[in-house]
Amino acid sequence: MPSPRITLVAAAPDIGARLPCRSVDPEVFYTDDQAEAARALCRRCPAQPDCLRFALAHDRNFGMWGGFDDQERRQIAARLHLPPVGHPDLANLLTNLPMPEPAPPPAVDEQPRLFGDQLAAAIDEHDRDGRSAAQVAAAVGCCVSTVTRRRADRRNNPNRVLPPPAAALPAHAVPRRPARANIRYGWRGGHAVKAGRQAHLFAAARHYLDRGDVKGTAAQFGIARNPLMEAVAIVRWAPDVAADVEAGWVQWAVAYEYAQQIRRLTEATDNAA
Repeated sequence: MPSPRITLVAAAPDIGARLPCRSVDPEVFYTDDQAEAARALCRRCPAQPDCLRFALAHDRNFGMWGGFDDQERRQIAARLHLPPVGHPDLANLLTNLPMPEPAPPPAVDEQPRLFGDQLAAAIDEHDRDGRSAAQVAAAVGCCVSTVTRRRADRRNNPNRVLPPPAAALPAHAVPRRPARANIRYGWRGGHAVKAGRQAHLFAAARHYLDRGDVKGTAAQFGIARNPLMEAVAIVRWAPDVAADVEAGWVQWAVAYEYAQQIRRLTEATDNAA
C-alpha cells in the first residue's frame, strides 16, 4: 500500500525523521473511520505542502495526502485549473503554487463523558420518578441499552456498592468510539471470540464485578482468565460498546483496545486531579 512517507522521506531526508506519518501504520491514511486522525497528523507535518503536491502530480486516487482526501484533492485540482496528470508543465506549476492547509479540527463538545462505575452511578442518580430509559439516557449521555442493562444489574445485585466515582473525561479527550460493521461480523480477519460466545463472557464479567473472585468466576463459567479480564475491561470501561460486541457489530479486539484507552485516560485524569 502506498504511503505519504515513502516518497517524502526519500525526497526530503532531512525532515524524514520528523514526519508524523513515520510513527503510525499507513492504514490510518486509508481508513474512512480514521480520516480525522490522519488529518490531524497532516496538520502538524512539516512536509504537508509537498505531500499534497505529490498527490496532485501523481493522481493519487485513494487515501489522505497532505491533509486532504481524494474528493477534496479533485476539488483543489479543479479550483487551481491544473492540467491533467502527465502534462509536462504540471510539476513546475505545482512548485510555484501555494498549497492549501487542512481544515481545522471540528468543534468539540466540552461536556465531560462518563465511563464505567461513574456511568453506573450517574444512571442510578437520574433513574427515579418514573423516568423512561430514554429520558435517563439523554440526561446522562449514554445509550438506552446501557440504562436497561444497568437496571437489570441493579435488580440482580441490589447490595452492590459502587466504588468512589472517577473524574470525568473531557469530551475532546475521549477516543473515537469503534465504528460498527456494515453487517454483523462483517469485518476482515479472524474472530478473537467465536460468534455467540460474547454474551457468555460478558455474563462472567458481570459476575466477577459483583463477586470479585477471578478464579471462582473462571471455573464457574468454564473460561480462561485472559478472556474473562478482557470482558471485564469492556463491560466496565465501555459498556455502550459491549452491547454492539455482543450483537456482532464491533470486533472484540477493537472494543477491548478502546476500553483500555478509556481506562488509561481515566486513571491519568484521576492522578492529575
